[in-house]
Amino acid sequence: MRRLSFNAKRIIVAVAALVPLACLVNYWFELNAFGRLDKKVLIGSFVFWAVVMHYFGPTLHEIMEYRRNGSRS
Repeated sequence: MRRLSFNAKRIIVAVAALVPLACLVNYWFELNAFGRLDKKVLIGSFVFWAVVMHYFGPTLHEIMEYRRNGSRS
């Protein structure tokens, strides 16, 4: 299986961040999209995002290398 590029990993994490963001907006503005489960869905969405970041996010080594290469050019 092909490895994901650094930018692909960043895009996956950014798209996954939309889920907790939507749940957070729902909770803050009391839209009640999930009824009385709003808080539990919010917590679950952040757990989901943490799992996505763990398995698909860039590693610290990749981030440091990206910053090192970016500062040279």
